[in-house]
Amino acid sequence: MQTARRIFSLNRGITKDDYDKKLQELKDMQYRLDIEAEEHTRADHDYKLTIAQVFSLSRRMGEIFKSSEPHEKRAFLNYLLQNPTVSGKKLEFTLKKPWDTVLEFATTPNWLAWESAFRTYDWAKAFPDPEVATRQIRGLLALV
Repeated sequence: MQTARRIFSLNRGITKDDYDKKLQELKDMQYRLDIEAEEHTRADHDYKLTIAQVFSLSRRMGEIFKSSEPHEKRAFLNYLLQNPTVSGKKLEFTLKKPWDTVLEFATTPNWLAWESAFRTYDWAKAFPDPEVATRQIRGLLALV
């Protein structure tokens, strides 16, 4: 952007050309900001939908798993588990994000702490691409 000294002159004020240029710059900036605000609103909505689907799926995981075919169970476990290993007859695993957090929230007796953790959880980091996560969750729900 041009400096105020360049636009204004002590004797003549602002020229029509300078005014028109500055006006166009500001309109362009406003247009870009409107687009960014719309994208943020859409992303916020997508994250809320994804989170709702995560909780819906997590509530029904047991029944979904029990009623699934072996190949569906394998897909389900691949989606949930990170580095699963079998030791004897015992399955050892770590849950992938955000399922580890969902499990932690579900086993926390202090709901106030749960609410605070839920609100401050970095959902954008857990779901960097909500569209991909939504497709994956819909795929899992289709197994039912």
